[in-house]
This record gives sequence, C-alpha cells and structure tokens, in this order.
Amino acid sequence: MRIDLHLHSDASDGTQAPSEVMVVAAAAGLDVVALTDHDTTAGWAEASEAARRVGIVLVPGAEIS
Repeated sequence: MRIDLHLHSDASDGTQAPSEVMVVAAAAGLDVVALTDHDTTAGWAEASEAARRVGIVLVPGAEIS
C-alpha cells in the first residue's frame, strides 16, 4: 500500500485543482492520500469525488497557520 498524507491543491499553494491532484496521485500508484491545503477545506468535496472516481482513498486534512 502506497500512502502520501501531505498533498496541496490550488485551493492553497498547490498548482493543480483538487481533482487533478487525485488523478495524478492515482497515476503515480498511490492508494491513500490526504489533501492538506493551508487554512482551507475548500478542495475536499472536489477531491473526494475524484478520489472515488479513480479508486483511491482520500483522507481530508488541513494545515492550520
């Protein structure tokens, strides 16, 4: 099982939309990922839908300043 619990999307300081982050994570062979944008949960819904679609488990998280 491959896990990455520290991913960011363009909801904070990342460069890809939350759904794109999930697609890239699945393509990289990850099984479980956490979307941990800074001070926001705005990407969770989009990421959750995409994670289900590509077959990975999403752990919602956040980095709080």
